[in-house]
Amino acid sequence: MKHISTFENFLNEGNASMYKSTVQNALKLLGYDLKQSELKVGVKKEKLYDLITLNGELLCSSSDYAQMVTWIQNAVKEDPAKYGLDPRVLESEDVNEGDMTKDYDGFIVIDYKTKKNYKFRYIKGTNNVKVEDEAIAKLMKDTRQPRATFAVNGLVRKGEWDKSDAQVLESANEAKDMSYWKQYAEGHHSSPKWYNEEVKNASEIADLVDEVIKNDQAEAEIPFEIDAKDEKALVKMATDYFNQFKTINGNVISAMIFQGA
Repeated sequence: MKHISTFENFLNEGNASMYKSTVQNALKLLGYDLKQSELKVGVKKEKLYDLITLNGELLCSSSDYAQMVTWIQNAVKEDPAKYGLDPRVLESEDVNEGDMTKDYDGFIVIDYKTKKNYKFRYIKGTNNVKVEDEAIAKLMKDTRQPRATFAVNGLVRKGEWDKSDAQVLESANEAKDMSYWKQYAEGHHSSPKWYNEEVKNASEIADLVDEVIKNDQAEAEIPFEIDAKDEKALVKMATDYFNQFKTINGNVISAMIFQGA
């Protein structure tokens, strides 16, 4: 029993450290450059989740870890003084060069489902939150995953962009090599078995494109529509792929759909 108690204490300490780091990152994104030693973060245990406090005031819960950064930021924005934070840091809604591009090259977004990290650049003259929201929206579109799957999970300091091992999200529209689609489909989709059936006759491509569209529309968490013009463009793209590799399957077509849908 003593060993179990010690292990539980170890887990609790680990959680507290993780929460503290999450609070620190969320505050940094708002412009509060505080060390962990300056943050009085508390944890109140509940049955199914933890309640996280800052300077004795309730900040958020751990019931949805992917949403914690957003919850923390919303709470602080509503009343920074309540948490012992300087309201003047939030006075400017238009963070131009501001807190971010002066000290950071960019930020990192984590995909909780795949455990992958993606890095995006901050844009001089654009509000940092706007840039982050746009980056996450792009990830949602490319992966077909809901907002809760992603969160800003770190910053890339000045001069460290090339040192960061986080991936850069490629734009399919800029991809000149058709092999991009194969790599994208293999890395992002766990598809039904029929998707893996190889089409080796160009006359079958249009039928497969139509079938994939119908299946993907039915399964999509984020609704989308494809009209006749879009479908024609997909058939052309799939045919170009086929001409290069002499075969194509539904995984590749699905990737093409959700990069452009």
